[in-house]
Amino acid sequence: MRDYKRAVYILFSIIVLIAMCAGPVCADEDQLKSADNLYRTRDYAGAEEIYRDVFINNKKGPLAERALLGVAKSDYKMKRYF
Repeated sequence: MRDYKRAVYILFSIIVLIAMCAGPVCADEDQLKSADNLYRTRDYAGAEEIYRDVFINNKKGPLAERALLGVAKSDYKMKRYF
Protein backbone atom coordinates (compact mmCIF):
# COMPACT_ATOMS: atom_id res chain seq x y z
CA MET A 1 0.00 0.00 0.00
CA ARG A 2 2.83 2.35 0.84
CA ASP A 3 4.55 1.72 -2.50
CA TYR A 4 1.27 2.40 -4.28
CA LYS A 5 0.96 5.84 -2.63
CA ARG A 6 4.55 6.66 -3.50
CA ALA A 7 4.01 5.65 -7.14
CA VAL A 8 0.84 7.77 -7.35
CA TYR A 9 2.67 10.73 -5.81
CA ILE A 10 5.56 10.43 -8.25
CA LEU A 11 3.22 10.09 -11.22
CA PHE A 12 1.19 13.10 -10.11
CA SER A 13 4.38 15.16 -9.65
CA ILE A 14 5.55 14.29 -13.15
CA ILE A 15 2.21 15.27 -14.67
CA VAL A 16 2.21 18.61 -12.84
CA LEU A 17 5.78 19.29 -13.94
CA ILE A 18 4.95 18.58 -17.58
CA ALA A 19 1.86 20.80 -17.40
CA MET A 20 3.88 23.66 -15.93
CA CYS A 21 6.52 23.41 -18.65
CA ALA A 22 4.09 23.06 -21.55
CA GLY A 23 1.83 25.94 -20.54
CA PRO A 24 4.11 28.86 -21.45
CA VAL A 25 5.01 27.33 -24.81
CA CYS A 26 1.35 27.11 -25.81
CA ALA A 27 0.73 30.65 -24.59
CA ASP A 28 3.67 31.99 -26.58
CA GLU A 29 2.47 30.19 -29.71
CA ASP A 30 -0.94 31.81 -29.26
CA GLN A 31 0.75 35.19 -28.86
CA LEU A 32 2.69 34.63 -32.07
CA LYS A 33 -0.53 33.80 -33.90
CA SER A 34 -2.16 37.00 -32.66
CA ALA A 35 0.95 38.98 -33.64
CA ASP A 36 0.83 37.41 -37.11
CA ASN A 37 -2.82 38.46 -37.42
CA LEU A 38 -1.95 42.01 -36.39
CA TYR A 39 0.87 42.06 -38.92
CA ARG A 40 -1.49 40.92 -41.67
CA THR A 41 -3.93 43.70 -40.76
CA ARG A 42 -1.02 46.18 -40.96
CA ASP A 43 -0.96 46.98 -37.23
CA TYR A 44 2.82 46.80 -37.23
CA ALA A 45 3.33 48.56 -33.89
CA GLY A 46 1.02 46.16 -32.06
CA ALA A 47 2.56 43.16 -33.78
CA GLU A 48 6.06 44.33 -32.94
CA GLU A 49 5.17 44.72 -29.27
CA ILE A 50 3.87 41.14 -29.06
CA TYR A 51 6.80 39.75 -31.05
CA ARG A 52 9.24 41.55 -28.76
CA ASP A 53 7.46 40.21 -25.65
CA VAL A 54 7.66 36.64 -26.96
CA PHE A 55 11.33 37.09 -27.81
CA ILE A 56 12.12 38.36 -24.31
CA ASN A 57 10.36 35.35 -22.76
CA ASN A 58 12.14 32.85 -25.05
CA LYS A 59 15.75 33.71 -25.67
CA LYS A 60 16.51 30.46 -27.53
CA GLY A 61 14.69 28.07 -29.79
CA PRO A 62 12.29 28.28 -32.70
CA LEU A 63 9.83 30.59 -30.92
CA ALA A 64 12.57 33.14 -30.27
CA GLU A 65 13.76 32.96 -33.88
CA ARG A 66 10.25 33.45 -35.21
CA ALA A 67 9.61 36.34 -32.81
CA LEU A 68 12.89 38.04 -33.75
CA LEU A 69 12.03 37.75 -37.43
CA GLY A 70 8.63 39.29 -36.67
CA VAL A 71 10.27 42.21 -34.87
CA ALA A 72 12.57 42.78 -37.84
CA LYS A 73 9.72 42.63 -40.36
CA SER A 74 7.60 45.03 -38.29
CA ASP A 75 10.51 47.46 -37.92
CA TYR A 76 11.08 47.35 -41.67
CA LYS A 77 7.42 48.03 -42.45
CA MET A 78 7.44 50.97 -40.03
CA LYS A 79 10.57 52.24 -41.82
CA ARG A 80 12.79 51.90 -38.78
CA TYR A 81 16.01 51.05 -40.55
CA PHE A 82 18.90 50.31 -38.24
